[in-house]
Amino acid sequence: MLNRIFVSLLRKLFESSALMNIAAVKSLLSALHQLSSQHISGSSQLSVQQIGSISFSVERMTTILVNNLHRRCFLYLEHSCRENNLYESVMVF
Repeated sequence: MLNRIFVSLLRKLFESSALMNIAAVKSLLSALHQLSSQHISGSSQLSVQQIGSISFSVERMTTILVNNLHRRCFLYLEHSCRENNLYESVMVF
């Protein structure tokens, strides 16, 4: 029961990102990106827990982006690739 309540509250948090200001949405996307990236970098074999964290992050980033498609400004999720020093940027508008 408590688990369902927690899951429901988490879902509402990400769905309500459409009501947040742009800086808050960028911070939320950045945090989720960092969560998924920390499990991917430098690991050839991923544990079930790492795969779950990556899956959670990607699903939530997708939810946030879908719920913010109505915005007329750009959202950027920026990160640098440590291994090859590339600067990548994903732009959604």
